[in-house]
Formats: sequence, C-alpha cells, structure tokens
Amino acid sequence: MNAVTETRRGRLLSGKADLPPAMWSLLIVGGVGMVAFSFLIGTPQRWVQVVVTAFLAGLLAYAVTLVFALVNPFSGDASVKPDPYPGILKVFDAQLVSRPAAPPYTR
Repeated sequence: MNAVTETRRGRLLSGKADLPPAMWSLLIVGGVGMVAFSFLIGTPQRWVQVVVTAFLAGLLAYAVTLVFALVNPFSGDASVKPDPYPGILKVFDAQLVSRPAAPPYTR
C-alpha cells in the first residue's frame, strides 16, 4: 500500500505544473526592460520606431500568454480533454484479444 500511495502522490505532483514566482518576475521585468530598451535605439523615421516597439510588445505579450496557458493545460478553451483515451483503450483491448498466444518456452 505504501508503494501505491507513493506513486499516486508522484502522479499528483507531476500533474501540478507551476512556474515559480522568480521565473514570472524575470519574465515580466525582462519584457518591460526589452520594450524600454527599444526606445533607446532611435531611428530617423518615427514610424519605424513605433512598428518595432509594437512588434516587440506584441511578441512579449504572446510569450506571457503562452506560458500562462502551458502552466494550466487542463483548463480553458484549449485544454487537454480525456475524450480520445477510451477509444484508444478499446483498440488496445481488441489487439490483445486477437493476438495469438505465444508458444511455450522450451530449451
């Protein structure tokens, strides 16, 4: 029973994905720093500066959204659903039933 409890605890812990607060702060502060750094690189045309800054801000927002979505894979619109697994188990069971028995081992 101890082994079963230990493996269950391991499964529960492995299913709980979380990003440490230090990583979140590095992601947010680093993103703000990158956008602020883009203002230090000047160009003669103002529209180029605006396009580069907007692209960088959009890319960082997408990265943060992607990290947040991957931290919670079993919730939200694009979540992982268990629907395909019963069908796969039926296919496996059918293959096990139709497989011929192995010949006995003789030496």
